[in-house]
Amino acid sequence: MRKFKILLILLFIIILAACSNTGNEDLYIPEITRIEGREGDALIWKVSSNTATVYLVGTIHVGLESLYPMQQVLLDAFYRSDVLAVEIDTIAIERSLQTQIRMAEMMILEDGSTIEAHVSSETFELFQKFIENKSLLEQQVLSSLRVGFAAMTLMQMQLEEWGFMDVPGVDHFFLEIAHEIGKEILEVESMEYQLGIIIGFSKALQELQLREILETPEEESRELMEKMLNMWINGDAEALRYLLETADNEFRQTNATLFIEYNTAMMLNRDIAMTESIIEMLSGNQTVFFAVGAAHIIGENGIIEQLENAGWTVTRVE
Repeated sequence: MRKFKILLILLFIIILAACSNTGNEDLYIPEITRIEGREGDALIWKVSSNTATVYLVGTIHVGLESLYPMQQVLLDAFYRSDVLAVEIDTIAIERSLQTQIRMAEMMILEDGSTIEAHVSSETFELFQKFIENKSLLEQQVLSSLRVGFAAMTLMQMQLEEWGFMDVPGVDHFFLEIAHEIGKEILEVESMEYQLGIIIGFSKALQELQLREILETPEEESRELMEKMLNMWINGDAEALRYLLETADNEFRQTNATLFIEYNTAMMLNRDIAMTESIIEMLSGNQTVFFAVGAAHIIGENGIIEQLENAGWTVTRVE
């Protein structure tokens, strides 16, 4: 199974990727209130009431230079919106030392143990081999993390090595502009909530997450990342939806119990809450640019499907 890593880390949880971004945002966020984009399709839909409009934007949380310039259809919708809604405001997290300390506290094993005490001997052997070329300090830090966060951090390191964090991801891009021009920002989740999902995973699920990182060939992971990024760049919703559905089906068939645990916490509960937030927005009188991980928008039982089941009309923006 080579899907758990991709879906869990790259499309949903965004804190580690966004808050460790080392790219030069100045290349993309000039000191003006409007920038120009490129032609092309994008992962953007619209739902409206008599008084409000919500743009549903599926994002990807990491990026290469090829993400930019952003599609004009996205920029137009962003600039005509009153509010930017995101999973979490990663810019605010970057600027708050207190929040970063709290984030670190949640990621570290609180009983003072190391990862060896929380995984099988076979997994620990794989882990040691995987990090043997890291510095001593990196090895110590990785060994002190909760299992799920060790997996995410290892993947983050790979992404950095491959260049996928050289420029801002989509969420970060729009947050930078929103902070620059003073656009209202609404968080539909929180740092504590997102980290709490990983903490709440069973021991078996966290170990599976780690093994996905340790056992997947590096070239295979990198190629899949490039494929996913190109799907986003081309606005190819059908290809991305097929990839997600195929991955879910593979996970479901391989381990139904862990799939239910994962899917409930990572997708179903969050998608329901996000859909409820959108419906509440539609009862107001603002235009909202609602930018969250693409799988939440187009995935099975995702936001589009839930809104349509509730009687709302959702249309693709071209």
